[in-house]
Amino acid sequence: MAMKRAKAVYKLERGSRNEFTNSLNDALLRKDMDSFWRSWRAKFGSNSHAKIIDGCCDDSNIANKFATVFVSTCPEFFLTA
Repeated sequence: MAMKRAKAVYKLERGSRNEFTNSLNDALLRKDMDSFWRSWRAKFGSNSHAKIIDGCCDDSNIANKFATVFVSTCPEFFLTA
């Protein structure tokens, strides 16, 4: 009896994952960003902000770190004529 229940739960979870993946895929294919993000937030939540990025934990330091990396990888954006 427990084995049947475990299999049923597994099938439901797998089906749920596939349905979710399909809904994200479909939204992306239709270029429907509202539906995509609605599906994303339903699955993963909306308050998943990183607290520490590359050792930095406050907004200013994170922004400065991003700027430094961006300038070093995309210098053509900062060339002046």
